Amino acid sequence: YFSDTLQKQMDGYYLDDKEDSTWTFWYKNGQEYKTGNFKAGKKNGEWNFWFENGQKLQQGIFIDDKEDGHWTSWYDNGQMKDDGTFKLALMVGSWNGWYYNGQQTYSGNYKNGSKEGLWKFWWDNGKVHQTGYYKDGLKEGKWTTWNETGIMDETGNYHLDKTNGKWYYYWETGALRTVTKYDMGKLSGKTTNYYDNTKKQSVTHNKIYKTKEYVATKANGHKVYETRYES
Repeated sequence: YFSDTLQKQMDGYYLDDKEDSTWTFWYKNGQEYKTGNFKAGKKNGEWNFWFENGQKLQQGIFIDDKEDGHWTSWYDNGQMKDDGTFKLALMVGSWNGWYYNGQQTYSGNYKNGSKEGLWKFWWDNGKVHQTGYYKDGLKEGKWTTWNETGIMDETGNYHLDKTNGKWYYYWETGALRTVTKYDMGKLSGKTTNYYDNTKKQSVTHNKIYKTKEYVATKANGHKVYETRYES
C-alpha cells in the first residue's frame, strides 16, 4: 500500500523469495499501472502498461526480463506511438512510428537491433522528411531530405555514416543552392554556390591534408612532437 493512503500499490506472490505468477501494480490514484507474470523473479509472458489517465501505454511479451515478440506503445491520448518486434531485447523486422497527432513519423526495418535497408521519415504535417538506406545501423548510399513544405533540401550519398561524394543543396524555392563534394565527411574538391535566381555565386576548391605526428627524443630525454601536413 502507499504510505499515506489505503490505495494498494502492488499485489502478487513470491516463490523462494522471488516474484512469481501474476503481479499487478497501481498508481496512487487507483489506476492500474502494469500487470503481468513473473517466473523466478523475471518478467515472462505478456505484460500490459497504462498511463495514469487510464490510456494504454505499452503491451508486449517478455522472456526472462527481455522484450521478445510483438510490442506496441501508445501516447496518452490513445494514439499509437511505436509498433514492431523484439528478439531477446533487440529490435528486429519492420517497425513503424507515429506522431501524437496520428501522422506517421518513420517506417523501416531493424536487423539484430540496428537499422537496416530503406528507411522513411515524415514531418508531423504528413510531408516526407527523409528517405535513405542503412547498413548495420549506419547511413549508406543515397539520402534525400525535404523541408516541411515538401521542397527538396539536400540529396547525396553516405558511406559508413559519413557524407561521401557529390551533394546537392537547394533553396526554399527549390532552386539549386550548392553543389559540393565530400570525402568521408570532409569537403574535397570543388564547391559551387548559386544565387536563388540560379546564377553562379562563387566557386571554391577544397583539399584534404593528412597529418602525421613525429616524435624525437633529445639527449636530455625530453620528447619533441612535430606535426607535418601532407597532401
